[in-house]
Amino acid sequence: KNMGLYGQRVGALSVVADSQEEAQRVLSQLKVHIRPSYSNPPRHGARIVQKILSDEQKTDAFVEQCSSMAGRINSMRATLKQ
Repeated sequence: KNMGLYGQRVGALSVVADSQEEAQRVLSQLKVHIRPSYSNPPRHGARIVQKILSDEQKTDAFVEQCSSMAGRINSMRATLKQ
């Protein structure tokens, strides 16, 4: 199980361009500005994981929640298959 954290970097941007060439230029500039964001993710997610995994009770609760969630997903899949 991985420690997927939701709520990081949420948003959308729409751009309307007059031509395909202009759209390509805008996309190129957006990529230049977006790259640092993905190359240097925020540290608070890692700190949350560290906090959970360094405390035995929190780790046990996390494992139990994952197990419970996996059981529920399997149950739902079995019900859908019927």
